[in-house]
Amino acid sequence: AAKPEPKAEEARAAAALSGSATDQWVVQLGAYKEAGNVKLLLGKIKQLGLPAYTENFESPQGQRTRVRAGPFASKEAAEKAQARIKIIGVQGPVAPK
Repeated sequence: AAKPEPKAEEARAAAALSGSATDQWVVQLGAYKEAGNVKLLLGKIKQLGLPAYTENFESPQGQRTRVRAGPFASKEAAEKAQARIKIIGVQGPVAPK
């Protein structure tokens, strides 16, 4: 049982290395019901010179719009953006897109 583990580790490492060029990271900033809140937040993010986008989805409470900063090419770039976004009083986790 100990033999497959190193191979699994090697496969995970190889996948992580080979996929790193295409991985994308985002900063998750929230999900909003009001379109005005979405526009306000997008405007603030764009003023910081950061890319941002939205995703509509159906939540148990009804239609919502997710706001994300990114995508960024690396986790480090997303973390730098996360620190800049904190300046405008918004916090959110960094996550793979």
